[in-house]
Amino acid sequence: MRLGRCFRDEDELAASHSLPERIEEALARSRTLIVICTPAANESAWVQREIEGFIRLHGRERVICVLADGSSSESIPAILRSPDAGKAPDSIPQPSDNPLAADLRPQAKRKRASEMLRIIAAVADRGYDDLQQRQRKRQHRRVAAASAVSAALICIIATLGIWASNASQERLIAESKSLAAEALELYDQGEHLQAIETALRGLPSSGSDSSRPLVPEAQDALDTVLGLNPDPTRPWVPLFSFDAASTVIDMAHETEGDWVAILDDAGAITTYSALTGQALAHIAPEVFHLSDGVRPESDWFIEALSSSCLLAGNRTTSGTIACYDPTTGSALWGYARAYPLAASPIPGADRFDLLTFTDTTLAATLLECGTGASISTAMLQFEEAPRYMGAHALCSSNDGTRAYAASDGSIIAFDLTDGTATQTTVEPAPITSIQADGNAVILTAANPASEAGDANDLAFSVSAYDMSGDAPTHLWTLDDAYSATISTKTGTPEAHISYPEVRCILSGAPNAAIVTAGKELLVVDATSGQVRFSHGFPSSIVSADACFVEGERFAVSVALADGTLDIVSPTAPISANNDMSTTHLPASVDSAMMSASPDGNPLALIRMTDKPDRVFCYAFHPCYDESDIQDYSLDELLGIAREALGADAD
Repeated sequence: MRLGRCFRDEDELAASHSLPERIEEALARSRTLIVICTPAANESAWVQREIEGFIRLHGRERVICVLADGSSSESIPAILRSPDAGKAPDSIPQPSDNPLAADLRPQAKRKRASEMLRIIAAVADRGYDDLQQRQRKRQHRRVAAASAVSAALICIIATLGIWASNASQERLIAESKSLAAEALELYDQGEHLQAIETALRGLPSSGSDSSRPLVPEAQDALDTVLGLNPDPTRPWVPLFSFDAASTVIDMAHETEGDWVAILDDAGAITTYSALTGQALAHIAPEVFHLSDGVRPESDWFIEALSSSCLLAGNRTTSGTIACYDPTTGSALWGYARAYPLAASPIPGADRFDLLTFTDTTLAATLLECGTGASISTAMLQFEEAPRYMGAHALCSSNDGTRAYAASDGSIIAFDLTDGTATQTTVEPAPITSIQADGNAVILTAANPASEAGDANDLAFSVSAYDMSGDAPTHLWTLDDAYSATISTKTGTPEAHISYPEVRCILSGAPNAAIVTAGKELLVVDATSGQVRFSHGFPSSIVSADACFVEGERFAVSVALADGTLDIVSPTAPISANNDMSTTHLPASVDSAMMSASPDGNPLALIRMTDKPDRVFCYAFHPCYDESDIQDYSLDELLGIAREALGADAD
């Protein structure tokens, strides 16, 4: 609804005794006069004249008062407060106490809209209620339009939010799948703890966490890297990796204490828990110090004596030996200028035999593990220092009263009850290993490959001698041959020669000696020398040990130079022939130690060619049928993973 044009007197006209013609014309053309009532306007003569002029032309009914300031009595002109305004000139105006006026004063702000509507109704000759209804409809239309716009905006925002949420969810799902694949790759490389950490990053923090979608591949990856369920395709599972500051040169594992120790070529020892993989102690023995002519890989060694004793020995320079608590790293005892060659623990006796030498003597000493106290010693005088003596050149009888050492082709027998020692040459080739079996010893002998010529046909022998008399009595000899093998797993052909070695002797019902040479595994009857079982592997055997010994049944766990972990058995169906016991590691193996975990399953400590400063721990986890498989909830997996990482499961 249009109200038409409006004329405003802004007091811009010059003062005069009569109204200017423009104002007269404007008053004549106007249908309505709106008077802005204030105390100042009430005192203005010009305002009075304009009001009188409009009333004279159009009457009082078309004059609208708007109270802008002050009270009505002081602001509304008297002519407008009189009900007789607009009557005949000779009538006497009568003031009105309550003239009608729209109140637009500042203190009446709340009713300003309704007052404006009242003014408009008067100007347009419309009923106030009619305009109020129109105003409400207009407001409704505005609200409806605004609501429609808001609804459209809400729809757009919601659509964008859903799109963004879907995009975020898709990104998180892709990220979780990528982390799952990365975790499995780390697991294949033996990086067990790193694989767990990576798998956790791809999963929500709990079963009720909705900030990240639960991706089945990520949960399956965590289940796999935790190794909770046996995998028929991967019976050897990585447990931990142990890091050294430099190249690892020796390692030791104590089953009862369940700790692992590694020695690096900088002379540092670090011990770890074989249960959790956490570091227990860092030891820097004075025994190990680099000087001219020292070859750490052959001159330094460590040996697990008992659950609470770790021996460190230096075969050169000062010839020091020292014993440490593997759980705290504290020194227990030590000897200077002892020149140790090898140590042989006495099972279950908290004692060990130590083979030492000086310029003119070779001695075997029986010592207490915890104190280093000497119990008895037997010595042999010689004119020329022995050769080919090392970790495999000493063994002890079960009661510790006799010790046997090998030097070149000779057996040296030490009687620790009377302190005597005898040396007898028994083999034409150097003895490479020796093991005691009651009153007998079983040994291997071979020429070094550098002197043998053809590395594919290296002669060796396995022999047994009765040591109960004054001199060794020959029992039997087995002659065979072995060869070097080539590994190309790291991309470069590498020759690996595993010298013949008696790995262990199973006394009692099995009565068997486990022998390895090159890539051949032999199980030899300890009484007759007859080969009861043989198995040829595709690569050289780095380490081997008996496992699953029960009555006459047993198996042999092996680590191969090409990175294969395997189990074979002449007496049980646990065999690598059907690939149920074989796992292929991602790199070739330099050195290894086969042992057992507290639950009796085989354990392998591995140093791979491409990571010489790290030892990987693998455990055999066989799968026999589906009943071995157990389902774990997400929260159970998360708790086990955090516990494995040493974090609070909460």
